[in-house]
Amino acid sequence: MALAHVAGESYTHYKEKWQKNAETQQREKIRVPKNIKPWFYKRNNQYFLEVRHGNKALELQKGMNAIDVGNMDNLVPTIETVIKAVVAGELDILLVPIAAIKKNVKK
Repeated sequence: MALAHVAGESYTHYKEKWQKNAETQQREKIRVPKNIKPWFYKRNNQYFLEVRHGNKALELQKGMNAIDVGNMDNLVPTIETVIKAVVAGELDILLVPIAAIKKNVKK
């Protein structure tokens, strides 16, 4: 999505869904577009990147939910750096409070 944004192209993510064919009454798998909210946004000609867990932005530092990326050219390298940090487990400490909240929620 970020690569398409930097290149000035549109990006559409698709998911597969089962649907009954009206003519044959058979179930068939179709591709439908899926809405995905980008983790980055532009404010005052600066790009910011939020690291999210589900639909909630993680607080990276006290009172800070986003990374100041700067211009659009730094967006993809910043995302790659965040991916490396997640794979290395550097952001696991941010997920501990969320896991504790989910553990206390009764189903």
